[in-house]
Amino acid sequence: MHAGVVRKVTEVRTTALLDKDTGSGLSTTNGVDSKGFDYTEFDINLGKIVSGAVCDAWVVESNESNLGNATNAVNAQNTSQQIAVAQFGTTSNDVVLTLGIYRPTKRYVGVTLKTATQNITQVGVTAHQYVSAGVTPPTEVAAAYQYVSMRAS
Repeated sequence: MHAGVVRKVTEVRTTALLDKDTGSGLSTTNGVDSKGFDYTEFDINLGKIVSGAVCDAWVVESNESNLGNATNAVNAQNTSQQIAVAQFGTTSNDVVLTLGIYRPTKRYVGVTLKTATQNITQVGVTAHQYVSAGVTPPTEVAAAYQYVSMRAS
């Protein structure tokens, strides 16, 4: 981390099955409050992937903390371009996808995941929020998160 940058880490989807047959393969994470933060990035950890699985992931934003009435987040310079990874297919396990949003237009942000072809047996999502200037928001960290940083000798 750079000097002067504050980071908050939140687990927004506990590692669990992303089932193609449940909810049409859709799952939306919990939302995080972006008030006071400049940038939020979501690490999507895909664990055991069934051969042939395809995953879509996109950032959503809402004025409600439960992401009610969420809309897809789009590029500020090109509103037809979603902040998304579409049709991501893989035959390997333990893949990380990262999606980021800079200064969203709505207060709460999250991620919607979709699989249609096969299940992905372990999917977890972690939000990393950053602020570099102005008033520093609260920086409580989830109990299960550990961050270690040191200079190597």
